[in-house]
Amino acid sequence: MISTCEENEASNDKLMSKDGTRTVLQMEELTVFIPKLFIKNKNEKETFLGASFRHSQGEHNS
Repeated sequence: MISTCEENEASNDKLMSKDGTRTVLQMEELTVFIPKLFIKNKNEKETFLGASFRHSQGEHNS
């Protein structure tokens, strides 16, 4: 299900015509997408949360 830029712009225009729908969808997509992207990019090493948690645990234990 690959869409071209033209198709994406057309669907964006449809969303924009409904009041606020586009903005709401974007906010929901961003709040879901950004953490997934961040974790995905980090998981060769480890997630940022995992690293900071272990780091803070190490400080408390020593």
